[in-house]
Amino acid sequence: MSSRTPWLALAALPILVSFASAQNKDAVELLPAQTLACLELRQPARLAREISLLVKGSSLDSIPEQLAKMRDKDRQQGYLTYLRRDRLNVLGLFLCPESLAEAGRLRGGFVALTGFDKDNTPHVAALLQSGTSNLPGIVTQMFLTGSSARKVGEIEGVPFYRQQMRIYRRMKADAPGAAGPAFEERDFGPAVGRLPGAILMGSSVEALNGVVRRAKGKSVEASLTGLRAYKDAAVLRERPGLFAYLDTTAFQAKIGELGERPGNPDSGFNKSLLAVLGKDAVRNLTLSLTVQNGALEGRMRFDLNADSDSPLLGLLPNRAAARDLLHYAPSDALLAVAGGLGEGEKQIKTLLNLLDTLYEIDGRRGENRPSRALAEMEKKLDFHIDKDVLAPLTGMGFVVAKDWLTKPGQGALLLLQAKDEAAAAKLESDGLPRLLSLGEESAVKPIASEVGGQRIGSLDGGRGKRLPMPIHFGRRGAVVAIGLDAERVAAALEAGAKKKGLLGGAKVAEAVKGIDNEAVAVGVLSPTQAAFDLLAELNRPPMMKMPERKPPPPGVQEPNPPVLRSLKETKTVQAFRGAAEPLVFGMTRRPDSLTLEIQPMPLRQMMPRLIDVWIEAILDTPDNMPSSTIRN
Repeated sequence: MSSRTPWLALAALPILVSFASAQNKDAVELLPAQTLACLELRQPARLAREISLLVKGSSLDSIPEQLAKMRDKDRQQGYLTYLRRDRLNVLGLFLCPESLAEAGRLRGGFVALTGFDKDNTPHVAALLQSGTSNLPGIVTQMFLTGSSARKVGEIEGVPFYRQQMRIYRRMKADAPGAAGPAFEERDFGPAVGRLPGAILMGSSVEALNGVVRRAKGKSVEASLTGLRAYKDAAVLRERPGLFAYLDTTAFQAKIGELGERPGNPDSGFNKSLLAVLGKDAVRNLTLSLTVQNGALEGRMRFDLNADSDSPLLGLLPNRAAARDLLHYAPSDALLAVAGGLGEGEKQIKTLLNLLDTLYEIDGRRGENRPSRALAEMEKKLDFHIDKDVLAPLTGMGFVVAKDWLTKPGQGALLLLQAKDEAAAAKLESDGLPRLLSLGEESAVKPIASEVGGQRIGSLDGGRGKRLPMPIHFGRRGAVVAIGLDAERVAAALEAGAKKKGLLGGAKVAEAVKGIDNEAVAVGVLSPTQAAFDLLAELNRPPMMKMPERKPPPPGVQEPNPPVLRSLKETKTVQAFRGAAEPLVFGMTRRPDSLTLEIQPMPLRQMMPRLIDVWIEAILDTPDNMPSSTIRN
């Protein structure tokens, strides 16, 4: 053995230590405790196995066959296939068993906001632990060798690269030294570097300085994982999926500091944000989104400062949710939420104080403050929103119908629950007409009619001053429903009276039982309709500049614009409907916390059918139909 061998081994020791540090530690251990925000990828191996089970049995197993059939069909019909082919390629590539297996070999990673530059540019750092996967290293090597990357800095012996571009400027022929087009070289994209077992990316080299120094053992500062908020969330961090953290107090302080810098164009927005949140009202935020045992679960928690007065928190529901309001939502609604109210008079004062503060942020003063303008309108009608409308209420809800995109506004309902039937009757006959008449010299009397067996009051929007369209409302017991479509208002009252609405469904009722009885808000989202709306947007062809059209000659009617196309009711769609489970969530409020939690939603029957619907929609949407989307 050479006499130099021990010295060579000692020289290689720091390399081995740094390899173990980057490869075996939790990625976020490389972040300082002063990190403002962080999003972690946790346990990719378990997450990849869960996703593999969810997509198993779907049409992803036959993507090449699907593409071959599509090409044969399009050759006969003359359709373009490029857009659909690319969508299927991407879908099949990222969700195929090989890609999921490779993703499962990763160890973890993060994207973090660590601070701001002097010019208000955020410092963003990202790290991906490659684990036993060679793919991150191969992709990084392709970037470093196959692009216009140049070295822009070095930290502790680790070089970093960014891509470079040339911006050419036209030069006047008679300009001094104008021998040809001049150009300016600029760096763009993230700074990219490599550690043993990890890939680094950042908004700048400086943003990665602390991460590299910690990985090299050159920093003794406290780690982000040592914070109490991180330790308290240890159970959530052990689940496969995403975990997020926001140091709200530090972030607010930084936003306030940035807002005071001279010449900051966002100073007004920063001040408005601070006014809405209140000073130090929320200490931190943690969020977990996971797929575990074939079910989707989510939890968001705000740790509150009980001694702080936050306008935003003051506007949130503050008593147990009026869950029975969910009976008044149609069974196929996209979204329905019910909340509890108990301090309406205090909440309206909080809202008006906040609006006044926002009004004065940019230096405005005078008699046009929102609180004064509202007081003058109330005085004309001898009416007070806090006492005449909000004080009698114990609950409030809203509903978004499934056709909210095709019929904007008409599918929205506002539900109000009064403390008793007498209070609701007074609200219907006097409170609401006066509320909707604000700005008028006198209260407008509603037009009474019978719709679907229900007594409905309507305020005609044609009078043209305050209401752009008619507003309809009706009452059943202690519940008042308000909307822009009289028939939907009547249907909601009928469903609520007979308990045949959304909460009448067995799956929804069972899931809602799992929400804490003290939850101040309970909501239900239809995954079926949400998926249809999402697929419609994913399948929307890219926007193309259309030629200018001349107006039609006098007497010639303008052709109707293209309408949204409905998704065909195929066996695939029917199977997806039958397998879909409701997504039910609740918000619970404590003196020191506010928690939003998603009830576990089973995915194993639903996801393969959803993928089948997606692929079927792609195959059924020709590329040469620029205005077509899918809806249901």
